[in-house]
Amino acid sequence: MLDIILNTHKKLNLNIGEIIEGEVIAKTPKEVFVDLGIFGLGRIYGSEYINNRDIIKNINIGEKIKVKVIGLEDKFGYVELSIKGVKNLIGWEKIKEAFEKKEILELEIKEANSGGLIVNCFSIKGFVPVSQLMPEYYPRVGENEKHKILQKLKSLVGKTLKLRIIDYDPQTEKLILSQKAAEEETIQNYLVQFKPGEIINGIVTGISKFGIFIKIKNTPLEGLAHISEIPSEKKDKLEVGAEVKAKILKIEKDRIFFTLKTES
Repeated sequence: MLDIILNTHKKLNLNIGEIIEGEVIAKTPKEVFVDLGIFGLGRIYGSEYINNRDIIKNINIGEKIKVKVIGLEDKFGYVELSIKGVKNLIGWEKIKEAFEKKEILELEIKEANSGGLIVNCFSIKGFVPVSQLMPEYYPRVGENEKHKILQKLKSLVGKTLKLRIIDYDPQTEKLILSQKAAEEETIQNYLVQFKPGEIINGIVTGISKFGIFIKIKNTPLEGLAHISEIPSEKKDKLEVGAEVKAKILKIEKDRIFFTLKTES
């Protein structure tokens, strides 16, 4: 179908291994054709296509990409191209664009460790710290159950989460994403419905030595009731899953602080 594409550009001096930029003009299930301007038309095919399908599927017609020259002319007269060795460059460029546009990405959780979740973002390994997860995914465990954190995080492997890039550095290969940042608008829409002094119905989602975490029912909002804001007669009766009434002390950005001292 694409045999009618004529490679009419005059080829200038090209070197094997050289990285150049071109515009994607056509894609098939087996090939990608790239307009290299004065260097003619290039083609990614064969094993170069198969081995890099993960990045190629995210490349769109009309997009400018960087490619490596691996052959000056194939049997059809095209420059042979590869994105091996430069696919990270393409990935970081897409990451930069997504970061600047504050794009919300839907990514599958590939792995988990005790500190958070690992995803594949434009073929670059990214990290979602535990602190950047929404309450329903945050692994609340008791002080003597730290070993359960990894177990809870591993249960998320295979799930798809909405995430936003909050920090990246190609030089150190750092890529940090946040579920909270992706849900920021939703959180703010709920937050404006509440104000300090208001009594809410909540559910205890976690207990620690410095207080309890409470999720406001029917919302994604969660906050902390410091140990000093819990009546002594209540401390031994609270457990995860218990329903409580709490008073909002203050709201700072997306953080909510409660007291149980006025609980009715």
